[in-house]
Amino acid sequence: MKFFLPPLIRRTVRARFLGNFVLLFGLLFLLGTSIDTLLTFHEYLEVTSGEGIQSFVQAFGFVVDFQLPRLFQLYALLWSPAVVGAAGFTFVRMQRHREIVGLQAAGISRRSLMRPIVEGTLILIVLQGLNQEFMVPKLAPLLARTHGDIGQDAIRAFAVPPTPDGSGRLWCSGSCDPVQGAMADVLVLERDDTGRTVRRIEAAAANWDENGLWTLEQGWAIDLAELPRPPQPVASLTTDLDPMVLLARHRSQFASLFGWTDISRTLKRLESGGQEVDSVEDRFRRQYSAHFSALLAGILLPFLALPALLGPRPDGLIRAGTHAIALGLGGFVLTWGSMLADIPGFSPEIAPYLPTLLLCPLAIGAWLSIRG
Repeated sequence: MKFFLPPLIRRTVRARFLGNFVLLFGLLFLLGTSIDTLLTFHEYLEVTSGEGIQSFVQAFGFVVDFQLPRLFQLYALLWSPAVVGAAGFTFVRMQRHREIVGLQAAGISRRSLMRPIVEGTLILIVLQGLNQEFMVPKLAPLLARTHGDIGQDAIRAFAVPPTPDGSGRLWCSGSCDPVQGAMADVLVLERDDTGRTVRRIEAAAANWDENGLWTLEQGWAIDLAELPRPPQPVASLTTDLDPMVLLARHRSQFASLFGWTDISRTLKRLESGGQEVDSVEDRFRRQYSAHFSALLAGILLPFLALPALLGPRPDGLIRAGTHAIALGLGGFVLTWGSMLADIPGFSPEIAPYLPTLLLCPLAIGAWLSIRG
């Protein structure tokens, strides 16, 4: 009869695993940050106002301001492969010191060694859920910045090209500040079913109201069917194009920074829209499911990659480690690479789960292959 891991050994393995995760993730963050900073440090220097050492210190402050919020974004992206890597390091150490052989000699199943890894992974999954729901959306304006926004508190204002809303109107703006929820030099064209403009609305500025409307400053409208009737004042316009939707259209990757609550709120505003907002609505629906699918895939990947390190290794740990890395990275790329793809015949809510469902039998088969 095979016995399960004693609580003390289980806590020890779990602590090693979590310690390796912190170390590995920290190294990944520092490596990515260092390479990006070295390649673009001249851009930080260009926005400084001092000279000499003062300019260098100010540039370093810009580096911290620009890179530190990306710690939470990097965790959302790389926590899963970091889990596989940390568990792999834990088992490699146990193999080198013959600890796994000793545990098996004591009648403990090799499969039971996965339990502390699963427990640690569940802790990291909870942290990722909290990170995705609260931290990443809160830092979204900072995370959406590019190197052209260095030194800014948030993403710079951008022009809004002709953008349709759910009512078929075209919105244009010379400048949109998504953080402040404000637009300047606003032009709105109302169209009929044939796409012909029937009403023209202009305003010097517009401010977003949480009730779902833009409050116009110096707004007026011309009904082209009633010319030469003078312009009529317009105080507000109701639309599903809020500042975050405009930003998501401006930078497509911004949708991945939304949490479940933010996505649900956005979808509720978009559900009354027409065909013009279908692409944006599909993107948010796919992202909503992808967040859940990523959590499920994250707990399956260790079962796929780690059994290669748990069995007897007469051919050495290097080959076993290479096998585990290939399975882990291959599963990660396959799952996350296809999770947001548009799969014909499947709705945006279902498609992100297909890679995870494909991973399930592979992970179960690999775990069942563990002997002893």
